[in-house]
Amino acid sequence: MLGRPSKSIEPAVARQRRAFTLIELALVVAIIAALIALLLPALRGARRAANAVVCQSNLKQIGMGIRAYLDEQGDGPEVFLDLHPRNRRFADRWNAMVLLDPFLSGPPDSGVFACPEARGASSVLDPMVRLDMERRAGKFQVFDFDGDGVEEYTEYWFNDSLAGTYRDLFGDAAKNPAKPLGVSGQDLSRLEHRDAIVWAADAVDWIPRHEGRTNLLLGDESVEVRSLRPPDYLLYEARDFWGAPGPFYNWGHFYPDRYGP
Repeated sequence: MLGRPSKSIEPAVARQRRAFTLIELALVVAIIAALIALLLPALRGARRAANAVVCQSNLKQIGMGIRAYLDEQGDGPEVFLDLHPRNRRFADRWNAMVLLDPFLSGPPDSGVFACPEARGASSVLDPMVRLDMERRAGKFQVFDFDGDGVEEYTEYWFNDSLAGTYRDLFGDAAKNPAKPLGVSGQDLSRLEHRDAIVWAADAVDWIPRHEGRTNLLLGDESVEVRSLRPPDYLLYEARDFWGAPGPFYNWGHFYPDRYGP
């Protein structure tokens, strides 16, 4: 009499799955940790590089907005943004957001005025930075200009050097007293080297945001953005191509060696 086929019986040891030992598990964890340690700096570097590109793109858009603002004035004078709308004692850099609003693709809070690397002491929203700028230097980056209870802000600085002449600085001792200088509210067509003028830059310019570098927007026809280290734009020795002394906000319009006393 034929019986039912019998099942092959595997040894119990073969049926059991071999478990990881603690040493093997620790080795796997160590390998994963080492890979993360190797990858994180590269990821951080990639993120910072991407943020630098976003910042430069923002400045490019702002530059095209300023260019459109100047073109709107038609033939003749090309008057730069007025950064002293309340009075000459206050540098209201936020007013650039108001003046450029019709010439940019989005409203002031759309992100074009926000640098992705602005955080902590490199941001105009930092309480101590804001106190230092506003109360001690009279420079305002943050302001509720539309009165809706929410403060607008720009993480970019705009050239607020006052329009004037060499007589305003040096009196009758100036070699050319009537020679114009300054950028805010100035007719740029009267200035010698307008292509060297810095229109805008990362706001807290003494604290570079991008791997020790600061982005500067030059007012040339190509709306060039230059990335420089502090010694190349903050020191007196940091001169433009025609000899204007640093800091960078003097470039293109301030030549005391030629027109001063």
